Amino acid sequence: MYKIFFFFPLFLFLVAYSLSIESEDANSFTLYQLSDISEFRPQDGIRYSNILPKKYTIEGSHIIARVLNNKQIHKNCLIENIKNWRCEEGNWNFGIENGNYFSNALPEENIVVTKTQYSLNWCRWYLKEGIIPFITKCPLNILFGP
Repeated sequence: MYKIFFFFPLFLFLVAYSLSIESEDANSFTLYQLSDISEFRPQDGIRYSNILPKKYTIEGSHIIARVLNNKQIHKNCLIENIKNWRCEEGNWNFGIENGNYFSNALPEENIVVTKTQYSLNWCRWYLKEGIIPFITKCPLNILFGP
C-alpha cells in the first residue's frame, strides 16, 4: 500500500513532464520570468518567485502582449517572425532574437527561464506548503502549465 503512495505520484510526475512540451502555436511566444526575492524573504529558503507569464502574439503588423486578461498592443515593431522581432516604446527596446527574449528594461533581479524551469519553481513553493500540496499540485502544474 505504501508503494502506491510513492510510485503513483512519481508516475504522475513523469507523465506530466513528458507531456509538458511547449505547445505554442506558430504566432505566439510566452515569456516566463522568475524574480530573485532572496534579499527580501530569506526566511522562505527559496530564491525565486514566479512572475506571471506574458504571451506575445503577432496580429497583422503589431505585437500583442497579454498577461491574464490585460492586453497591450505594440505598434512600433519590426517583425520577421515570432522568433525574430523587435519593438520600441520610447526608450524601451524589447523583442525576441533567434528565439531569445531581450529587453533594455528587464530588472536585474529577473531572469528569463523555460516553461519547465518556471513550473519546477512553482513545485518548490508547493513543497514548502507540504507534501500533499506538492504531490497534488506539482504534476498538474507541469502538465497543464502555469
